Amino acid sequence: MPQILRKPTRRDEEAKFAELQTRAAARLSRIAAPTRQSAPVARALDEFDNRSRARIVADYPALVICEEDEDTPATIVDMSKDGLRLRFARPNYLPASILIDSPAFNGFVVAEVKWQSGVEAGIAFDHLWTKRLAAPFR
Repeated sequence: MPQILRKPTRRDEEAKFAELQTRAAARLSRIAAPTRQSAPVARALDEFDNRSRARIVADYPALVICEEDEDTPATIVDMSKDGLRLRFARPNYLPASILIDSPAFNGFVVAEVKWQSGVEAGIAFDHLWTKRLAAPFR
């Protein structure tokens, strides 16, 4: 039977935000308490050409926070203003929304998984959710 797609309600959005907050809080409790410098704020990616969506090759370590109690190590292999490509040591199943913690950013970045294939995944940044998640730490 085909699935009927529906527009997310305010309750759906609040549930998603609560889940993201829980994952971020659990991650922060596993590391040092957040400071103003390490609060979840997306790094400005204005130096990238937005029109061509040019990607730059990267080699940054990253932790993908999929669950409250699990950090999955990955490598950022390329980045653009809108997203990045992750590579894992072994195939992983990622949920629709993830948090990424990496030295490439100042704290956490909220992202949507756009595609997965073997040990790689395409990720789109969710700037609005990242700002909302960071707001209490500013």
